[in-house]
Amino acid sequence: MEYVNDSRCPSNGNCIWEGNASANFVLNSKTENKSFTLNTQKNFQRDTILNGLKIELVSVSPYPLLNSTTNQNDYSVKINIYME
Repeated sequence: MEYVNDSRCPSNGNCIWEGNASANFVLNSKTENKSFTLNTQKNFQRDTILNGLKIELVSVSPYPLLNSTTNQNDYSVKINIYME
């Protein structure tokens, strides 16, 4: 994972929209590097298929808190990878 963009509604906030967290990845192979972004929100791309692998974003942690910031180094993501 290269970078997380987190606009999810804080757990102790009052929001109209649940928001979205997106994570940017690079899949490195012997012949090329492929960049892609996956999201937590249903209305955005949550999975992709690259080089015969289905890659799905499961979660982004930590969940945001109101009046709190999270450093990029503190984020972790959970992904599932399946053979296609």
